[in-house]
Amino acid sequence: MAAEAARREVHFVDAPVTGSAPAAAEAKLIFWVGADPADLERIRPLLLCMGNKIVHAGGHGTGNFRENGDQSFVRHGMAAFAEAMALGEGLGLSPKMLFDSLLGTPAVAPFLAAKREKIESGNYEAEFPLRWMQKDMHLASVSAYESGVAMPLTNAVKELYRLAMREGHATRDFSAIYDYLTSSHDVTTIDQRSPAPAKCTTSLSNRNISFYEDRAQRTLGSKSGTRLDVCCGGGRDRSADFRLVSIPPKGRAAETTHQLQKRIR
Repeated sequence: MAAEAARREVHFVDAPVTGSAPAAAEAKLIFWVGADPADLERIRPLLLCMGNKIVHAGGHGTGNFRENGDQSFVRHGMAAFAEAMALGEGLGLSPKMLFDSLLGTPAVAPFLAAKREKIESGNYEAEFPLRWMQKDMHLASVSAYESGVAMPLTNAVKELYRLAMREGHATRDFSAIYDYLTSSHDVTTIDQRSPAPAKCTTSLSNRNISFYEDRAQRTLGSKSGTRLDVCCGGGRDRSADFRLVSIPPKGRAAETTHQLQKRIR
């Protein structure tokens, strides 16, 4: 773009920013500028109307480190924090206690304190939409590929945000990744679920169920009294869970569901 602008005798400046809508309203954006020094000085007064810091990264294109580099701290940090909160809640800790204990510690990025109200209220009105955060990660991964740089964390987090977009979070604030991680999926293990099978509708036919029952019988022996129950978890993947109920023959120790599944698979 810079080369095409020069061919047309147009001055070109790339100037991505760090900060979202509130920072722009308060003129506290940080500009990452890739441009000729003279061009930067010509537009500096305009940039200072919206920001309070200007970083001259170098020539054309270098300002895009903002999207490809420095934002990694924000998008990775938000996802890591949301995941840690999901684990804490899964262990029975209250969100309030987790927020009170974690925010302000060296392990938690300062910007996360500003996301607390959104998370606690469930109001994810966008300051920076999740889909744009995912777009920036895609650009970063492309730049990394072109530069021969490995970015495994960025690629993993990029796909996490993409999954959240598919669940309807695209236009919400990127902090909605917390909502996706804590409420979209059933994270209980098979041994944590209730022993009573839940009634549900599955896409499995009776023929498929019989197949698994027959396979269980062949694996465990016809005298084991094995029965296959079909139930489903609360997740949105709409997949069924299978529980094998075994009545072991006399003198044989009972087998857990997990062990039976291992043997049949």
